[in-house]
Amino acid sequence: MYNITMYGQIEMNRGDSFKAPLFINCGDKANPIQYELTESDVIYFAVMEANQRFEDAIIKKIYNIHSDKDDNNNIIIGLSPEDTYNLYTGKYYYTVKIKHQTNSNQKCSNCKDWYYTEKNEFGDTVVINTEMFNDDAPYEVYTIIPETELWIMR
Repeated sequence: MYNITMYGQIEMNRGDSFKAPLFINCGDKANPIQYELTESDVIYFAVMEANQRFEDAIIKKIYNIHSDKDDNNNIIIGLSPEDTYNLYTGKYYYTVKIKHQTNSNQKCSNCKDWYYTEKNEFGDTVVINTEMFNDDAPYEVYTIIPETELWIMR
């Protein structure tokens, strides 16, 4: 069992699973436009300890256009019981990023406001704003969900 707070923090028990749809918005909050993944897009979901670099994450998940989706065509991200079974209780951090090739037809660079939405346990929509960055590579990397707390309870 897991809980997502209104700030996007995830609370879950060790050995439990977590699954949630990831909506990538290329519009704005008032007029959301779903970003359609391309063949070359790669989504990275990572869990890190405090002060750990994204590249050194203790849990790394990769998703693409062929990954499981919900009825609204949102990628399902998550953790399996095997991912969390050996973690110590305490605070970790998670982040989600997308790697997008600059030569594809759909340009992420036109997206002004990326954010993640999720329904919490009360049925309210949780919106988490994110920032974008470009590392001058032949692709662009966007942070969809910045480092946010993930609590492993017992």
